[in-house]
Amino acid sequence: MEIEDTPATAGMLEKKLAAFRKVLIEVKCNVDTACTNGSQHAEQKKIHH
Repeated sequence: MEIEDTPATAGMLEKKLAAFRKVLIEVKCNVDTACTNGSQHAEQKKIHH
């Protein structure tokens, strides 16, 4: 499937990238809390998302 490089698709891609980065940051936070609070807490957080 070809996606045309239009401003609309560029905006969509930017939104997806922003959301993806947010998820990555959340995952990193989960990993950090897993290191401090034990892995049980982080596992529960992952399931809720």
